[in-house]
Amino acid sequence: MHPEGEERDRELLLASATGDHEAFRRLVEKYQQRVFRICLGFIHDVQEAEDLAQGVFLQIYNNAGRFRGHSAVSTWIFRIAANRSLNHLRYRRARKWLRTCFGLSTDSAAVRALPDPEEDPGERLERSERRRLVRKALARLPRSQCLALVLHKVERLPRLDIRRPR
Repeated sequence: MHPEGEERDRELLLASATGDHEAFRRLVEKYQQRVFRICLGFIHDVQEAEDLAQGVFLQIYNNAGRFRGHSAVSTWIFRIAANRSLNHLRYRRARKWLRTCFGLSTDSAAVRALPDPEEDPGERLERSERRRLVRKALARLPRSQCLALVLHKVERLPRLDIRRPR
């Protein structure tokens, strides 16, 4: 990006932070297609990508005053788009994992309660007991550990050592 283009973006973002709707409209017009393409690249669903892109710009508007200037405005915007897309995927995968793990489904409760006639009753009882034990164990975990477990199992993220820098 040209330095004068970056400077103009910084001015527009600063003006947006003070409530200048016209400046924000210009930022949206300049970046909306690229933000949409970033979201679509992650999500692969046009409607969801449009919704995410709208959320990206809402986040930019609400946080315009927090831009620290350590990167280009475009880099900041694209990072927000990528992060929101990744968070959306994590949320979607976590919901799928929880439905699978706990037997939750979009089917009605009555349908879920019907036993599978081809399933061995012993296996059904074992799976039910395993779900109960997992739910009980997750309920005892602190929220941060529960989240870490879900991210590890759903996202297949390695265990991270998240210690504060000294």
